[in-house]
Amino acid sequence: MPRGIGLSAVQILGARCGTAIDDGAGSVYFLVPRGANVAGADPATAPLPAGRRTSGPGPRWLVCPAETWLPTDPAALAAALADALPHPSALTGEQVRGAACVWCGKPVQAGLNDVDLGARRWRPSGGASIAWFPRTCRACHHVREDR
Repeated sequence: MPRGIGLSAVQILGARCGTAIDDGAGSVYFLVPRGANVAGADPATAPLPAGRRTSGPGPRWLVCPAETWLPTDPAALAAALADALPHPSALTGEQVRGAACVWCGKPVQAGLNDVDLGARRWRPSGGASIAWFPRTCRACHHVREDR
């Protein structure tokens, strides 16, 4: 997932966070049980940092593996990812459909000046589940990466 969202999720999870990797190129990876499906995360092969490397450049451990690799609970990770973004009910229509940054509200264009934060599902009170498409401008993404 994008680094800014991943770092926020690590902070939100705290001691509940299992093994996590910062690839040094803008993404964070979480070890989850095989077959787990976490909204907002795409299955990927993580680059493994060397030994107990916890600083860059390049891949580094955000949470080092123990003697056995400790996975993050998928439900806890999904909740942390949801908490790492503004709630869709607090956003404009442009922000919900991915035409504006979820944090500053400035217009974004897919693939040109944005970072895709991954399609999500949201169920308004008493309503049907709807898809929303959070995106951020590169300026807000960099600010959140540096937290």
